[in-house]
Amino acid sequence: MRKLNKNILISFSVFFLMFLIPSPTSFATNSTKEKENYYVEEFKVPLNDENKKFMKDSVVSSKAFIKFPPEKWTIKGKKYTGETVGKKILWKTAGDPGLTISLAKSLSASTGVTATFGMPIKEMNAQIGFTINKSVTITNTGSYKVPKKHKGKKVKKATVEAYALYDNWSYKVYYTGILALKSDEYKGTGRAYKPSGIYFKKKIHYK
Repeated sequence: MRKLNKNILISFSVFFLMFLIPSPTSFATNSTKEKENYYVEEFKVPLNDENKKFMKDSVVSSKAFIKFPPEKWTIKGKKYTGETVGKKILWKTAGDPGLTISLAKSLSASTGVTATFGMPIKEMNAQIGFTINKSVTITNTGSYKVPKKHKGKKVKKATVEAYALYDNWSYKVYYTGILALKSDEYKGTGRAYKPSGIYFKKKIHYK
């Protein structure tokens, strides 16, 4: 009888100790609500040496290089298309009959293009053959004497207007690069112009 009581006491003590000492890697919680019955366990898994090695080897540091086609701009089909007169009046004067008007003038006008289509100006300058958007001084000598009669009619006065005279070239722009759908993609046609002289317009007014 004493031996049986002793075994019961030992079993109860072991059970009591297991209930009081929690597991080092787990935490248990029982529901305290009467209508709910659940069990939650949370645990942490620290990285051991093998896990640390795996994580270190798994981190790959690399640089990605994407090779893009080189950008290339080309002007093709450059063709001289003749002279044109500018629309802007650079100089204007008027004189009475018998008066001599000096046409010795130095006037300024600029080179240019109608469109670049995205082509860098530096490359366009090299392929067009002159600097774009550059002011050019054009000069002229001579004079004009206002007549007293013109085609049998008496002259009241004469006016003189000066315009820039331009040489013109047509051109086509092609592009090769990342933004192009194909090599040597056609971008458009434009016109390049360069001052070549002065155009004078005389107008005689009759009495």
